[in-house]
Amino acid sequence: MGTYGVIHSCGHKEIHQLFGKIADRERKIEWMESVPCLECKRIADEEARDEHNRESAIANHATGLPQLEGTEKQIAWAETIRKEAIAKIDQRWKAFADRVEIIIANPSTLAQAQQQAVDDGYADIDEFAHYLAKAIEKIKGEPSARWWIDNREELSLKKGSIIDKMCMAQKKADAESTPEAVAAKDESTMRPDRPVTKTVAEIKLSEKTVEIFFPEKRDDFWRIIKKELGYTWDRRWVKQITATSGTVEDRAAEAGNHLLRAGFIVRCFNSDVRAMMIDASFEPEHGKWVTALVNGDYTGYLALSWRMIDGDFYADAKRLPGAKYIRPYVIVRPEHFEEVLDFAEINGFLLSPGAIKLIDQAKVEHAAALVVYPAKPAKPQRLLQPEKQVLDLEQTGKVDADLLDN
Repeated sequence: MGTYGVIHSCGHKEIHQLFGKIADRERKIEWMESVPCLECKRIADEEARDEHNRESAIANHATGLPQLEGTEKQIAWAETIRKEAIAKIDQRWKAFADRVEIIIANPSTLAQAQQQAVDDGYADIDEFAHYLAKAIEKIKGEPSARWWIDNREELSLKKGSIIDKMCMAQKKADAESTPEAVAAKDESTMRPDRPVTKTVAEIKLSEKTVEIFFPEKRDDFWRIIKKELGYTWDRRWVKQITATSGTVEDRAAEAGNHLLRAGFIVRCFNSDVRAMMIDASFEPEHGKWVTALVNGDYTGYLALSWRMIDGDFYADAKRLPGAKYIRPYVIVRPEHFEEVLDFAEINGFLLSPGAIKLIDQAKVEHAAALVVYPAKPAKPQRLLQPEKQVLDLEQTGKVDADLLDN
């Protein structure tokens, strides 16, 4: 190892520590003398990058693209990202158009392409091309520098890219803006007297779920849907319907009723459920349950659960014989069914079909057990110690040898 003062091509001297053979160090010094120092290289790179960004901005403005919005550094970087991305998109769009012409000319390839378009959610290849062109046009008009930076890795024509998602979003928007769609929405939308927002909460029902689409972040909405009704977020608010949830219609109607009373606009395309939302004719969800665990380390245990809005039953539940807290349940072995049934009756807990089956089985086992009345064992008899033979001193005048201290 050696320390060397090297004068770089920019004229600045820097101290370097070099390792290895002398000949290798000399070659390294010769190379360093031919390049600028690190600081000058950094400045030169920044100047080159700034110049490239300026050239990109000039080229973008020359093609009629809008002025970008953002910080100075964001705009500088986004100009280059936009120029390079649009160049690639235009190139791929031209290649796609050329390929479509070839596909159309061949009946067999046309049939395959049409089927692929249908599989992707379009009526045919012409509709796909229509929405692809609209998405590209929309992207070119995007003025946010941050948007270009955030999506720089997804600006392609591949399936799943930002452009593909924009195509489907535009197709959905067009489908929902037809006169028929607008009329159906108006018919299915319920507005309270004084709405707290113009955003509509759309409630959809499926066989085992209720989904709520609400594209606005509000604390009052979150408190109702998350804290009170127990929905979870998965790109929309979702509630899974289980054996203890009631019907999907009741849960959808309950959610809509809560939201309407809180001042939210609600849309639901099920007329029967809309009526239930308005007149509150649904069965409220019961939140306090005794269920049966069917998997995991505690399979076959009774599980007690409740919602926070129903009260706090933890202390009382933990007093049950052998009770354990295994989040989110307090669990009890089924042989303590009498205590569990008493607890459920006192506190208003319902039993699931699985819990009823488990308790019935425990009752059968309890009734089938042999009842015995064991006898009390007799007390052991006291054993008498043999008496030692002690001679009368008056008779012998001597003490027996066994009684003497040695």
